[in-house]
Amino acid sequence: MCTYKEVGAFLLKLNEVRKETSIKAKNGIGFLLAAIVIWTIITVIFLLLNL
Repeated sequence: MCTYKEVGAFLLKLNEVRKETSIKAKNGIGFLLAAIVIWTIITVIFLLLNL
């Protein structure tokens, strides 16, 4: 059996990991949005050159 102290320590560590993951995910969203903009521009240029 685990003690309450061990469970509490585990939950605190779990919350830290959740916060770190959340921050990293937010950074990933910016990267994805930038990629969408860049690929949209490339697609428009490609389509205009093939008209």
